[in-house]
Amino acid sequence: MTVVRDAALFALLDDAGQDGLTGWIYSRQATYAPAGGLFEGGLFDWERALIAHPDFPRDGHVVLGGAGGGRELRALRDLGYRVTAFEPSEMLWRSLAQTAADGGGVAIQASYADLVRADRSGPLATLFDERVDAFVFGWGSFSHLLSLEAQRRALHAVRQRWPRAVVLISFLRRSDSPSPPSPGERWLRGATRWLLSPFDRAREGSPDPSRQFFPHAGFVRPLSEDEFRAMAAAAGFQVAVYQSHPYGAALLV
Repeated sequence: MTVVRDAALFALLDDAGQDGLTGWIYSRQATYAPAGGLFEGGLFDWERALIAHPDFPRDGHVVLGGAGGGRELRALRDLGYRVTAFEPSEMLWRSLAQTAADGGGVAIQASYADLVRADRSGPLATLFDERVDAFVFGWGSFSHLLSLEAQRRALHAVRQRWPRAVVLISFLRRSDSPSPPSPGERWLRGATRWLLSPFDRAREGSPDPSRQFFPHAGFVRPLSEDEFRAMAAAAGFQVAVYQSHPYGAALLV
């Protein structure tokens, strides 16, 4: 049934619908909001290790994208950084704004598309002229950019907007040699797509075949290490640190 569910979701939902469902899934999980388990747990060990690296600035202005309910905002603020955080989901942004109001920081309702926007008319436009010492892609948020091109644009935009900023980034990893689906899974997937093909044909373009859906995390596009390293180099970054467990994560300079 998982195969049928995923095929149906990809056929029936366009990019905006997939983003909307992902935001709704996260907004229903109290663990990401203040007093929630993940929120109160603070930084993960791998986040602490990357922030402690000599290339990560010891103080200054940090911009945090895909900030969720504010877990990283509070932790970075407590370490002495000035933090500007943005989050597209209305419900998560409310928690983020409350976190900022309670202890300091700036919370903006905005998306990575607003970061990429070239006409400087979006909610992040005034931030483009500020000094930024580090940019943090909030935990796993980079994977919610649902095409390789969208991921490339976001990373390139950070480099353009704040060329001296160090970047901390994390993402879901994709195996370079994924296990092929079983004959039964292929048949179910094909049958579901055929039944829903009138809806699929009504959409513009085709979704990235690397996309996946998880009930607890919504739609994601995992990256292989080779894809990530090529993307970072194309944007003008050097990979100072790369780790593959428990997530793909890196420090870019």
